[in-house]
Amino acid sequence: MNKEIIGKMDENIKILRESGWGYKRIARMLNLKRDVVRCISKQLNLTGYRGGEPVKKERKAKPIRYCAFCGRLLKNSKIHPGPASKYCSENCRREQDKATKRLRRSEKRDFVKTCPSCGKVFTTYSPDITYCSHGCANQRLRGTHGYFLRNN
Repeated sequence: MNKEIIGKMDENIKILRESGWGYKRIARMLNLKRDVVRCISKQLNLTGYRGGEPVKKERKAKPIRYCAFCGRLLKNSKIHPGPASKYCSENCRREQDKATKRLRRSEKRDFVKTCPSCGKVFTTYSPDITYCSHGCANQRLRGTHGYFLRNN
C-alpha cells in the first residue's frame, strides 16, 4: 500500500473512533481485520475505549441482607462469601432446618383414615397408607392369601 492510502485509512479510523465506533464495526466498514484497526488506533494514541474516553460503569449498591433465622445483619465472611449465605452462623442454619422439618411433619399428618382390618381411626402422613400398623396389614394379607402359606 502506498502512503496516501495508508494516510487516508488512518484518518478514517481516527474519525470513526472519535465518533464512538468500535474496532469490529470500523474493520467491517473499511474491509480490514479488527487487529489492524486496533493497532492503527494505538499508533494514533487513541485509547481502547469507544469515543476516546473510558466508560465508567456505576457499581450497583450491594443489597443489605439479614439472617433468615434470627434477623441479624449479614456480613460477607471469608468462610461463606457470596450471595449463597442466608444465615449468620452454622447454629442459625441448623435451628432453621429443625424448624422447617417440624413444620413439614405437622403439615403431613392431615389424613384421618379408618383401618379396614381392625376398624381403628388413625392419622397418617400419606394418602397411600391404608392400615394402622404392620400387624393389621399382615393379618389382612394372611386372611386373603393364607392358603398359599399353608399349602407350601
